[in-house]
Amino acid sequence: MNIRSLLLVGLAFLAIALFVQAPAASVYAWLKPKDRPLPVELFGLEGRVIEGRSSGVVRNGNTLVSNLNWELHPLQLLIGRAALSLHSEHEPVLLDGGVSVSPLGTLRVKSLRASGGLRALAAAAGYPFVPVEGQVGLDLAQLRMAKGQIQLAEGSAQLQGLAWALGAQPTPLGDFRADVTTEDGSIVVQLASVSGPLELSGEARLAPDQNYELNVRMRPKPGAPPMLPNLLMQLGAPDAQGYYTLRRQGLMPGAQPPVPAP
Repeated sequence: MNIRSLLLVGLAFLAIALFVQAPAASVYAWLKPKDRPLPVELFGLEGRVIEGRSSGVVRNGNTLVSNLNWELHPLQLLIGRAALSLHSEHEPVLLDGGVSVSPLGTLRVKSLRASGGLRALAAAAGYPFVPVEGQVGLDLAQLRMAKGQIQLAEGSAQLQGLAWALGAQPTPLGDFRADVTTEDGSIVVQLASVSGPLELSGEARLAPDQNYELNVRMRPKPGAPPMLPNLLMQLGAPDAQGYYTLRRQGLMPGAQPPVPAP
C-alpha cells in the first residue's frame, strides 16, 4: 500500500470518527428534507450519532416506538452501510435487534424481537381501525427489503389473546402462530391456531412479482362462543367437516403489475 492509499484510508477513518461523534439532533436536522415530511420521523433526539436515544418514533401521526436507544456500528460505514443496534423497553412496542441500510436503500433486519398491542401497531402502519384486538410478538431471524418489497424473510410471529372487538363484549378467538420462510424467492407464511375456540390452519405466499395468495380454513371448536359461528358464516357455507375457507389472491398494494410480453 503506497502513501496515497494510506492517506486516503486515514482520511476515511478521520471522517467517520468526526461524523459518529456529531450531535444526533444536528445531523438529523441537516439530513431531514425541508420540502416534504418523512414517512417515519424522530423526536426528542439525545446523544450522538454513535449512541443515543429518541423519545419517540412516529409514523402516520402515531407513536410506533417510545424511548428508542441505538448504537451505531461505525466500521460498517467503510462499506457504505449504516448498521444500528436498537432497543426499547417502553410501550407501545418493545424492541431489540439490529438493522442496516445500504447506499442503494436495501434494508436488512437481523435477530429482531418486537412485541406490542395489535391495534397500536396497526395504527402506526396506517390502519387506524381494526375490528380485532390482541398482543403481537415477532421473532425475526432475518429480513431483506429493497424498493419497498420483501426479498427474504425468516422468523415467526405470535398473536395472543386475539378477540373480535365489535360488539358489546369482545369475542375471544384464541392464540395463533405464523412461521415465515423463503422458498425459491417467495415468502411463505404457515398459519396455525395454538389454543382457543377457533381452529385455524393455512398458508400465505408472496411471489417475487408481488402477487400474493392466501388460503386459510377454520372452524369453531366445541363450546365456542355463540358469536363465533355467526362471524364465520360471513365466509360462506362450511364443508362437510365444518371448515370455513378464506381464499384471496392479488397484487400487493403499491406494486407495479407485470408488463405484458410484446
